[in-house]
Amino acid sequence: FYASGKDYLNDFLRMCEKHNVKPSGVGLELGPGVGRITNHLAGLFDKLYAADISHHNLEICNRYLERKGISNVETRLMLRHDDIANVGPIDCFFSVITLQHNTPPMQLYFLTMILESLLNIIDKIQ
Repeated sequence: FYASGKDYLNDFLRMCEKHNVKPSGVGLELGPGVGRITNHLAGLFDKLYAADISHHNLEICNRYLERKGISNVETRLMLRHDDIANVGPIDCFFSVITLQHNTPPMQLYFLTMILESLLNIIDKIQ
């Protein structure tokens, strides 16, 4: 099960390569669930935030990451919709399935918060 997360990582890396982007710095994974992809993503970033609405899934994710010796992931329980705004500046965003399981207003909210964070980083670089 966990090994199948590597396929998503490979797809992500192919897309990054196609656009000449090297994922690094601080990443955000929205909807990590039990960490199937998280454990593969963690190797790309100095710090990876993994934000989910399921306390139970995050507990499983944390236990799995601990067993794998992965220590640069900080899981965040999202109790309210605006908890995503408290993650802080990020350099990269990753999500599979989570956005499509939310209503369009929530999708817009999440994407607005995340893209604003990414644009703030771009502005600082330029």
